[in-house]
Formats: sequence, structure tokens, C-alpha cells
Amino acid sequence: MPDIVSVQPMDDYLLEVHFSNGHSITLDMKKKIQTARFWQLRDKKLFESAVTDGYSIQWNKFTELYVSEIFDVAQSNCKEVSVEYPEKPPRKPKVGKEPVD
Repeated sequence: MPDIVSVQPMDDYLLEVHFSNGHSITLDMKKKIQTARFWQLRDKKLFESAVTDGYSIQWNKFTELYVSEIFDVAQSNCKEVSVEYPEKPPRKPKVGKEPVD
């Protein structure tokens, strides 16, 4: 797993997380702050104090989110997406010479 390079708290309990592989992700923490483990993060000042040691996001010595959990949070925030592809247009018959018997 990549290391966390930086974390930026944003409005509406969002976290922008940057990884050592160059990728970044925006986490919506609104569901997490409703749980017993993260309820303290409803305090905006505490939420905005997020820092990283490369392996987790930390708010205080009792509240942290590990790299492996970040991907779980991201997946739980995803909605099922339905993708519809257009039908392939009918193939045009090849134009050419008639077969010779």
C-alpha cells in the first residue's frame, strides 16, 4: 500500500488525502463521524487538526484512520453506477467483386 504524503481537511467533513504513488482521494467522513469510534470528530476544530505520519491520519492520540481503512471508507461512499453502452451500429456489407465459380 502507498504511504500517505499529506492530508487536507475540507468543509463538510471531507478529507483530501495524497499518496506516495501520486494518487489522491477525497473522503467523505460524514458517515464515520456518526460512529462511536469517530464521534469526537464532529468538533470542527478537532476534525481540522488532521495530520499524518505516513501510515495513518491522526486527530489526537485516540482517533486515527489507517491507510487500509481509507480505501474501505472510500468504497463505502461509492454509489453503484450503471453504465450503458450504445449498441454497435450494424456492419456494412463489404463491397467488392462477386465470387467466381
